[in-house]
Formats: sequence, C-alpha cells, structure tokens
Amino acid sequence: MSGGYKYVDVMIDPSVGVYDPTLACVVLGSILAQRAAEAAVEAYKRLEAEEGSLAANLNAVKAISSPVAESVRFLLAQQKENILPADHSVLCRRLTVAEEAARESRTHVTHSEAVMELARIESDIKRAVARKESEDVRTGRSPAMTVFRARYEELKRQAGSLLGDAGPGPLGPAGAAAVLKTALAAAGGALQTNNESTISAHIDKLEALVNSYEDSVREAVEATKRSAALSDQAAGESTAILAGLRADEVVMRWHAASVEELERDLAEVTTAGRLDPSGAIQKTAAARERSAKIVQEANSAQVKADQRDYIARSISSTLSDMGFVVGEPVEEHPGHPATASIVHAASATGKAIAVSVPIEGQVWYNVEGYVKTVEALVGGGHAAACDEAEDVIEQMHEALEEEFHLQMGELQWEGKDPNRKLRAAKSVPQSGSSSRSTS
Repeated sequence: MSGGYKYVDVMIDPSVGVYDPTLACVVLGSILAQRAAEAAVEAYKRLEAEEGSLAANLNAVKAISSPVAESVRFLLAQQKENILPADHSVLCRRLTVAEEAARESRTHVTHSEAVMELARIESDIKRAVARKESEDVRTGRSPAMTVFRARYEELKRQAGSLLGDAGPGPLGPAGAAAVLKTALAAAGGALQTNNESTISAHIDKLEALVNSYEDSVREAVEATKRSAALSDQAAGESTAILAGLRADEVVMRWHAASVEELERDLAEVTTAGRLDPSGAIQKTAAARERSAKIVQEANSAQVKADQRDYIARSISSTLSDMGFVVGEPVEEHPGHPATASIVHAASATGKAIAVSVPIEGQVWYNVEGYVKTVEALVGGGHAAACDEAEDVIEQMHEALEEEFHLQMGELQWEGKDPNRKLRAAKSVPQSGSSSRSTS
C-alpha cells in the first residue's frame, strides 16, 4: 500500500529511565569517558587562549613602561660620582629588583607597583645627590655658597613644578602649599645675607618641605594608579575570559549567543572601569562564574548530542546488517547543533524506513511501501496496523539491544489498538522479502 506510516519510540535517555540499568552503564559510561577526554582538551585550549590574551595585554603595557626603567638606570649611572657610595649601592639594588619585578610581573597590579617603585627611585636619586652636596659642604670639598645657590635653584624648580603657576597643584594639599611658598621665599632671602649657617638652615628646611610635599603628591598619584591598574586588570581578565570561550569549539557550537551577550556586558568593564574599579572587579568575577556555567551547559548538551549520534549510528549499522541500503545519518536542520539526526534506509523491493533521532525525546520512524491494514476491535471501532513494518522495527530493536546495548521502548502509532500485541511470526522478514499477509 502506498503512502507513509509513522511510528514513535521512546528515545534512549537515562533521564526517563528507559535504559536497562546494567546496559546503560556500559553505553553511557563509554560516552561520558570520551566526552571527559574531549572536555580536558577543550579546557586546555581555553586556558591557553586566556593566558595568551592576558600576556598580550600585559606585554603591550610593559612595552610602554620599558623606557622608564632605562631612563632611571641612565640617570643613576650619570649621577654616580655625585652620590655617596652607600646611597649608590642601595639605589642599584632597588633598581635591579624593580626592573626584574616589572619584567616578570604577571598582572597589571604587580607591574604598576614595579613602575611606581621606579618613579620613587628616580626621586631618591635626586635626593641622594643633594645629600652628597651637603656632605661635600660639611667636609669642605665644595664651596658652600656655590652649593647653596645650586640647591636653592633646584628646589625652586621642584617647588614650581609641584605648585604650578596657579597655586597648589591639583593633588597637593593647599595648607602645605602655603607653607612651602613661605619657606621658598625665606630661603631666597637668606641667600642675600651670605651667612652660611642661616642659609644652610633655610635650605635644609626648604628641602624637607619640598620632599614632604612631593611625597604627598606621589601618594595621591599612586593611589590613582593603583585604581587604574585594578581596572586594567579587570579589563584584561574580561578579554581573556571571552578569548577562552571563543577557543572552545563546543562552547561556540552550543552557546555562541551567550558568549556574545557576555561580551556586551563586559564592554562596560573597559569603558566604565576607571570610574568604578571595584565594580569592574565584581563584574569580572561574575563573568568568570557565568563562563563556568556556559562551559558546563555546553558540555551537558554535547553529552546529549553524543548519545543522539551513538543511537543514530547504531540504527544505521543495524539496518545495514538487515539488508537495507543505508546512507550516513544527516542533520534534519543543518548547522543547528540540537537538530535531530535522520537515518534513511531503503530495500531492494522499494520499502523504506526513515528514522529521526532527536537530541532528547522520542525517536520517530516513517515507513514507506509496507502494507497497512485497518482491523476491527472487539467491542467496536477500528485500529490501524502495519505488521510487516512493525516486525522489521522490532527486529531492529532486538539487534540494537544485543549489539549496542540500547533498549528501545514500545512502538506507538496513531490509531494503534491499546491492547495490541505483535503476533508471533514464524520468521521475521528481511528488507528484501515480500510483504507478509495481513488479517
């Protein structure tokens, strides 16, 4: 009889308890072991991509700051003769440690701390030069008035840089600025007296005030830089999280839209992070949790897909062994990972079976070329039947359970007699046999 006939069978899915418990462990255990091995490779790819992204981001920052270390080392070498040996030795050790810290840093925060230490060393080199000058005056190696005038001009230059033309610098305390201005004027007046002891006292006081003011400004600047480093680190980690997810083919197969959504959310970290570094850090931490959930969900979905593919391959192999010409399983909706896998099988006598194996739910059969009948029911009414097709599918079920450890459920179709049991047959027909008689 021409036309198709649809059957439905419960899909092999452990969540609905259709598997034989012992056999389920054999099938599912193998699938899970293979998925675990693949997941380990995917995790390595994510980690490799994240580390590569973080390294590239940090290396770009290091490239910008590298000249700073070179400049400080050049200054220290240039001023070697103008610094006391003990001070020079300490500064050399500090510079070596800071250079190594900047070079080997693994985060924006540690790199920022190293760069700030380089700035402190540069300032301390200038202070060491001043100490050497004071020592030379005390021991008589240098003319006092020449040294005092040179120190005053240098301190005046530093004070002008700190205070700015319009008064206190933006980061300097106003009260300290007023005191510094007064001391600067007093030192300038003392130079006119030619009294070395008076001049020395005023120069020493001015130097202490300049250094104190400079330290307060630097502390404020460093606080801003630490905040910026935290923001930059959060932005770098956000970029790395996305790079890791994109490197995972399974994640991108199942959760590409979620990755895009996460990218949109994390864009705010780089644009607003400097204004709210703590918020950027919290958002990055939340993104890390979302990333882990995305990976977990993608892996779970892939396990279901692997089960679907195993079932489809098993059905394809079994129908081929039964004498059907069977094509490779194909996607019902190409390119969609959750699509059903379709197996087409045809016999030499024109009979055909199409099997749809979804990622979860019920397996559907569509048969063509098999004789269909309508049977009278006891008590009235009629029921549809297709004994030959049912025989073939039941034979396939037996083979699936024996060879592939797949236990299929009871066949159902529209119009089936609820009390029907498949009649015993002397022989189950193969795909090439003629249609059996109906009753």
